[in-house]
Amino acid sequence: ATPAASFVFTRLLSMKNPVQRSAFLMALVVFVLRVLQHQIYQYTLYITSGYTEGIVIMALDLISDIFVSVIMYFVAMLLMSRFYRKDMEEKK
Repeated sequence: ATPAASFVFTRLLSMKNPVQRSAFLMALVVFVLRVLQHQIYQYTLYITSGYTEGIVIMALDLISDIFVSVIMYFVAMLLMSRFYRKDMEEKK
């Protein structure tokens, strides 16, 4: 009964649910690594050429990183929900 309760999603984001918490942490790790990757790129660009692409590009990179992380969270939630339903149908 405990695993079944974990796969019942009553809220969009619930840190009490271990499945949703793991999906959120996955998206957070991806977000942090992508932001770090973009900042390393800007720093390397500044070191090698003496300029960066600008604050507008950095802001767009940040917005795209947030967008990718949110999409990954929702895809993970949909896939986990689908896999759980499929497992329950097979057990019947």
